[in-house]
Amino acid sequence: KVFREQKVFREQKVFREWKVFREWKVFREWKVFREWKVFREWKVFREWKVFREWKVFREWKVFREWKVFREWKVFREWKVFREWKVFREWKVFREWKVFREWKVFREWKVFREWKVFREWKVFREWKVFRGWKVLQRKQS
Repeated sequence: KVFREQKVFREQKVFREWKVFREWKVFREWKVFREWKVFREWKVFREWKVFREWKVFREWKVFREWKVFREWKVFREWKVFREWKVFREWKVFREWKVFREWKVFREWKVFREWKVFREWKVFREWKVFRGWKVLQRKQS
């Protein structure tokens, strides 16, 4: 009877220790597992955060550079266009100025030549007429 009770007691002790051990093992593994899970999720999250911020930053950088480039392009084209416009207007104006001055000059030349010619004609006719008058006087 005593022997049997001892056996039962010993088995109970072994069983209890095994139970405690097993629970501790399970608990420890679960703790390790949970910490690993938390750690991994945090790592994943942090990497994703870093990646996302980098992505956003890169897109913003690309966008900004494109914006700057586009504004510069628009500005340059406008500058070129404006300079061309100014140049063209100046060319047209200059050609017109040259043309007008030439027109005025030519008209003046024609007018002067005509004036000289007319005066000469009047003078010659007058000379001829006077000569004729003198000749008539001599004859009479």
